[in-house]
Amino acid sequence: MLRSRRLIRSGRLYHLPIECKDIERGILRRLCRRLRLAYVPWTLRFYDRLFLREGKSKYNRALIKYCQKHNVETYIVNEGSSVYTHGNIPMRADYFMCEPEQVGKWVEAGIPRGQIITYKHRPKSYPDLLFLAPFYLPDRDFLHPNCWGNRNSLVMRVIEEYLDKPVMFKAHRKNIDICRQFVPSYRLVTGVADDLIVQYRHIYCFSFSSIVEDVRQAGKTPRLVDR
Repeated sequence: MLRSRRLIRSGRLYHLPIECKDIERGILRRLCRRLRLAYVPWTLRFYDRLFLREGKSKYNRALIKYCQKHNVETYIVNEGSSVYTHGNIPMRADYFMCEPEQVGKWVEAGIPRGQIITYKHRPKSYPDLLFLAPFYLPDRDFLHPNCWGNRNSLVMRVIEEYLDKPVMFKAHRKNIDICRQFVPSYRLVTGVADDLIVQYRHIYCFSFSSIVEDVRQAGKTPRLVDR
């Protein structure tokens, strides 16, 4: 019986229409990244396909070179709506993935047609909802720097953790532009809090948020993300 092909990715690929494990998770990987070392996990050789967002960075070049030695196919996934050649030309990976309407432009940019694979974005709505706490801005919020600094770090940590979980995000009304820098647009929702609480299965929020009481009044149990 043939086993299914094992897939892995480097970095988040928001629109890739398949689920992949993330090679960048783990303390050793994060430590090497801070030290600017091209750490390549030895377990990579046991995978069949590696998906990358670009092929120019030192780390991704090291991954591609390692994969070539161990017969692991490598793919560059273009998630933008335009042809942005930085990081993609020249091609170092085995294949290049883009949307069908972008094929002609990438061929003109220098990628052989035989190396291009097309795919369609498949954004989906997740069943749970996370109400984000606001980011504090030093030029707007009259708080001690330690206070807004610690709060902002907490919010960012929660965003990074829950991007890998089946939740949508509700940004605070004064910080939606900031959240768009970290959360894919299709994972952000808008609307009245009371309506959203009823609409979603589980509600995640911070313990100090007023949403906690709103969730309880709706007959649900809030799931606190900072405990």
